[in-house]
Amino acid sequence: MLDFSLRSIIAALILGFILGDQIKAAVISGQITDYETTQPIPHATVRVLDTDLASAANDDGRFRLKLPAGKYRVKFSQIAHYSEIIDLTVAEGDSALRCDVPLRPSVVILKGIKAYSRAYDPGQRIILEAIKRKKEILNKLQAYSFEAYTRLVVTDQSKDTNRIMIITETQLQGFWEKPEQYKEIITSRRQTANMKPEYNMVTVGQILNFNQSRIELDRYSVVSPTAEDAFDYYNYYLLDTFVLDNRPVFRLEIEPKSQAHPLFVGTIDIIDSTFEVGGVEVGLNEGFDTRYVSDVKYIQVCAPFENGIWMPVEIRFGAKIDLKIPILPRMAFDYAATLSRYHFDRTMPPETFDEYAIEVAESADSGDSTAWLNGFVVPLTVSEVEGYRYIDSVENAPKPFWKKAVMATLGLYMVTLTNPELFHYNRVEGAFLGIGNKWDGSIKNLEILTELGWAFKHEDWQHRLGLNYNPTGDDRLWLGAEYHDKITARPTLSDAPVALATLTSLYEKYDPFDYYLEEGFNIRARLPLAGKTDLHLQYNDYLQYSLVNRTRYSFVDPAVEHRPNPPISDGRLRSLIAEISYDSRPLAKNKGRREILQSPFYTRFGAGVEQTFPDYLDSDFNFRRYYISLKHNQRLWGLGVTKIDFYAGYADRAVPPQKFFTIDFGGGLTQSDTYFKTLGENNFTGNRVFSGYLYHDFGRAPFALSGLPLIKDLPVSLGVYGGAFYTRFKDIDPGVQRDYYKTASDWYTEAGFALGKIPPLDFKFYFTWRLSAHETEDFVFGWGLDWFFGE
Repeated sequence: MLDFSLRSIIAALILGFILGDQIKAAVISGQITDYETTQPIPHATVRVLDTDLASAANDDGRFRLKLPAGKYRVKFSQIAHYSEIIDLTVAEGDSALRCDVPLRPSVVILKGIKAYSRAYDPGQRIILEAIKRKKEILNKLQAYSFEAYTRLVVTDQSKDTNRIMIITETQLQGFWEKPEQYKEIITSRRQTANMKPEYNMVTVGQILNFNQSRIELDRYSVVSPTAEDAFDYYNYYLLDTFVLDNRPVFRLEIEPKSQAHPLFVGTIDIIDSTFEVGGVEVGLNEGFDTRYVSDVKYIQVCAPFENGIWMPVEIRFGAKIDLKIPILPRMAFDYAATLSRYHFDRTMPPETFDEYAIEVAESADSGDSTAWLNGFVVPLTVSEVEGYRYIDSVENAPKPFWKKAVMATLGLYMVTLTNPELFHYNRVEGAFLGIGNKWDGSIKNLEILTELGWAFKHEDWQHRLGLNYNPTGDDRLWLGAEYHDKITARPTLSDAPVALATLTSLYEKYDPFDYYLEEGFNIRARLPLAGKTDLHLQYNDYLQYSLVNRTRYSFVDPAVEHRPNPPISDGRLRSLIAEISYDSRPLAKNKGRREILQSPFYTRFGAGVEQTFPDYLDSDFNFRRYYISLKHNQRLWGLGVTKIDFYAGYADRAVPPQKFFTIDFGGGLTQSDTYFKTLGENNFTGNRVFSGYLYHDFGRAPFALSGLPLIKDLPVSLGVYGGAFYTRFKDIDPGVQRDYYKTASDWYTEAGFALGKIPPLDFKFYFTWRLSAHETEDFVFGWGLDWFFGE
């Protein structure tokens, strides 16, 4: 076996050999300008012919290539200009070549277009041909891979200087296969020093294919300009005919016929004779909810590749954002991606498409400069270079004491609100202060969680020690164990956040949770099954004790008592839990760590059982507990978004109160779309439960479609909703104090409507009526937040 020093020397020699080879390559750089005006041409396409290499010029028209010794033909293209092909020779020993390229502007005379029985104008005729050819064009694409470079620049628009706030860059590989298989792997990334690397997950994403009939943009399904029913939604006007890659291209203006539907507005370029989409430059009409976003622009530039397939070589997306909150600046972002090295119809290895839509390579943050020197990246502009230098110098400079104090205070405030293990407040503990940490770097694939804190009114220490081990490196497989001695909240169906309960308890004694003391350990495992389905197994061994209220304090009327904390059945609980869970949301693997990506449409399903075995495991309790849950968000026939929340539970034998099913009054200071809103301060409990809630968001379409003055221009959304549940007790221990619990053996029902997207903070107001005969609130007016596209 080689010793360490010898291995290091050999590695250095190999690296030197590789770098020596790379140094022989030459950097070809220059500027692309207009032949007549001599002004720079931004974002022109640069392709090395007879290879799969492509790049683009930056905002200043400057480009950069790195090529080893040899002879090349390099094509420079931009819409409305004749392409130029330059023959380049890179000699051995060349390190840099300068190549400035002027492009001549081009406008060509429109060719004759075939006649139709109907009186179409030229723009409509062209789109008709594109629609006819669409199926053939789509059939060309079966599978492809590509490489890409992305850059995101965020600027502060509240100052005259348009100061750069953040810059991110990534290099990646992308893979696509019919019908909707997609995967991206970030191989290198870098960013300004004010952003943590793990937050830089900027990719190309699913490429918008304007040959499709519908284009999915977040919660919207947008009619494509080449859809079979496009004439029902758009008008088309022929603006001009240009040249792209020396081929005539028809540029058409797209005009939405209605502002009630989310549609594109802008231009689309159709290639002469093949009628493929050669590029788009579009914005969004009023059918989109863009109250905080303005000047939205999406640009896609395409070029021909194998078999005459036109694919994007450049994608740009930009907008201005103003949240209209005084402490937040007005911002603008500019995203750009260049795509190259396309390979078509190659059979992808079976392991290409797994459960992860995005992966970040372990070496992505290695800081290897060769990846950036040799990659086909777009040169930074002068302002971007200065932005990098300024931000990095400010972040790395020593901070004055007052600034550190302000940042520490704000950080502590946010941490205590969002981390109940550090601070929380309730009626049985009073104030709780603690410390905690997650140690996940000392031993590979091992996480250690530690917590320690003091409950001031309970007057006792609480602590927790947990271990999670990932034996295979696949983040879906985990083995774990935990010991804790702490006060625990009983699980509820609506799962209100504990941090919010802290605020509402302190403010007005509004707390939907009930508590008990738990001491003991569990052993657990998460095992991957097919697709995005996991199996969770857990063994519990706990001592559990009842608690009583210890404080009556709140900001409002501290003399009034809190809601009583109901007792549990004290004793030792030993049980086994098995649960199957499925979550359709896309996943990312960020350097080995599994992360769930946000998606407006998803299905989350869970089904499980918990059971004691007193004949084999010495336990004070004997029960079985089954449950099933479903959360589902989807579009509904182009009429908006529907949310479904369903839960059913069943427990038998002598199930203890701490294992009852509870529908809590949740929400607190704000409401939520699928919480029950008329419960007042009443929880409903039982060992049998069924609950269903449906919420449908029409967006602003009902107002826009009304055509009524003033009403049609209202910038608010409309939602309707309703829910029903029942809870009851059957065959429970007669010693349980049922006086503490409300049941709904007759169905509890409510319904209402909501108005959302209300300035200045995207408020949503709920108007809810109880329909059933229960002693709760007849009518409730509530509010919540409906940020951007909602939950």
